[in-house]
Amino acid sequence: MKSAKLLRQFSVMVLALLYSIDVSYGQSQTFTSSGTFTVPPGVTTIIVECWGGGGAGGGSSASKVRGGGGGAGGAYAKKTLLVKPDTTYTVTVGAAIIGTTSAGGNGNPSWFGTTSTVYAQGGGGGAAPNGGTVLGGIGSAALSIGDLVYAGGNGADGSSSASGGGGGGAGSTGTGGNASGTTGGTGTPLNGGNGGAGRTNGGNGTAGQNYGGGGSGAYVNNTNDRNGGNGAAGAVIISWSGTFTTSGTFKVPAGVTSITVECWGGGGAGGAATGNPAAGGGGAGGAYATKTLTVVTGTEYTVTVGSGGTGGSGNGAAGNPSWFGTAGTVYAQGGAGGALASANNSNGAGGTASASSSIGDLTYKGGNGATGIYTSGSPGGAGGGGAGSTGDGNNAVTGTGGESKTIMGEQGQMASQIQHRGQTGMFMEVADPAAKQILPPTETAGMVPTDL
Repeated sequence: MKSAKLLRQFSVMVLALLYSIDVSYGQSQTFTSSGTFTVPPGVTTIIVECWGGGGAGGGSSASKVRGGGGGAGGAYAKKTLLVKPDTTYTVTVGAAIIGTTSAGGNGNPSWFGTTSTVYAQGGGGGAAPNGGTVLGGIGSAALSIGDLVYAGGNGADGSSSASGGGGGGAGSTGTGGNASGTTGGTGTPLNGGNGGAGRTNGGNGTAGQNYGGGGSGAYVNNTNDRNGGNGAAGAVIISWSGTFTTSGTFKVPAGVTSITVECWGGGGAGGAATGNPAAGGGGAGGAYATKTLTVVTGTEYTVTVGSGGTGGSGNGAAGNPSWFGTAGTVYAQGGAGGALASANNSNGAGGTASASSSIGDLTYKGGNGATGIYTSGSPGGAGGGGAGSTGDGNNAVTGTGGESKTIMGEQGQMASQIQHRGQTGMFMEVADPAAKQILPPTETAGMVPTDL
């Protein structure tokens, strides 16, 4: 079973890397019941997160024994594992623990592979009412296994006047909140569930909320049997990433209904220098575009990764665009190429960056390439920095490449060096006019990555 609440947003990115077309992707799979996980092709590292189930509250079949103790919240455990593609692992999700007319049961643990690989223990159960003060369940991570573990919150004690609230489930950011009196503990983000509220009037305990919230104690003020509140179930999330090395096809995984696509266009090539002396202009950095799309499980999309512009004997070629689905869905244009410096004593203009044709909820342009400077000892124009997810790429200044913007934008390099984004224009000054042509190297490609 897949839970829409727990599914993290899937994202696809289209980037630029040096000398290659690279498409990275990342995703996660959420388990709210036990099953198996098979490592996808090309994946060698996974991140496993487990949430243990909450403990049940205390109940009773005895007459007028009043409030039972609340159950504790379940623990959280996270670990990064090295894996082999196509290997299948067992995933065990702690089921809800049902409250009864006796002391609450401990919450069920959740684990991945074996109980010694990644393991999140369940919360302790609350004591049955006995006419006085009885203990709430204790939250703990002492038995949990992971690179990072957090305990669930404690359940509150029951008394002759009230039943105890359930403890909050631990989350990926910290321990679960302790219950206080009839107030259930707060579940901690991400995915920790709240504890059930205690009672001051007759009735069964309140169930904890998903994931890992502890159930509250029952309140027995007459001859009726009262059950403690159920402890909520746990969960397991497995996250991973991989890389395409060429343009390809993306298939929406099971349970995923929304993806975020990020595209980076290829950088423009630098202009050649055929005059004497002369200096070609630097290429502009590629643009960035991101967009969130509603998708259907199993649908396949074409992923096109733009190659960098190719250097030649003339103007630098523009970087190729990157897009997802169609060029009208999510689209990041490539950077413009730098201009040729063909006359003696001439400078080639740098490429001008733009995001005017890019398509997305948010777009940024790359940095401009610099104009070449033909004076002896001066460089050809440097390349502009690639745009990133945080802003426009920075412009190149003379021989200094423009700084990239994180995340994934690459910095334009200094003149005469190969760079990740806008390509360096070449400087030329020779004594023999017959040997004067210098061609700039080819620019780098665009790329596509993902996050669920």
